[in-house]
Amino acid sequence: MPFECGLCFGAIKLGSRKHKEKKALILDAVPFQYLKTMSDINGVDIEIHENNPNKVIANVRRFLNSHSGLGRPLCGEAEVQKAYQAFQADLPRLLAIVKITADELASLDKWRDFAYIVDEWVKEKGSAIAC
Repeated sequence: MPFECGLCFGAIKLGSRKHKEKKALILDAVPFQYLKTMSDINGVDIEIHENNPNKVIANVRRFLNSHSGLGRPLCGEAEVQKAYQAFQADLPRLLAIVKITADELASLDKWRDFAYIVDEWVKEKGSAIAC
């Protein structure tokens, strides 16, 4: 996380006009934990989620809704949480199809597998999860 944040804030400070307009959402599970690895981030609001998916959804939805170029608001938190719960319910079936265990998927080096599974699930559900 510190490396990616540094790239983002460097682009905002030193980049072209397009980069200077970028916004960043920083999430952490525990208040002030980020100070252990990112001492120069004081003054930036960090959203704390306490490892609670509903709080992550609320924080991300609020950020995206306030920075989207859409003329209408995004789906509400409850609707996104409902879709997340549906995905979680379907996950064991999806894992069986790609022959990956939940423990294997939890490993950070499996992000590509996770992205594939989410993409396939969204294609499968289509408009049923659209807002």
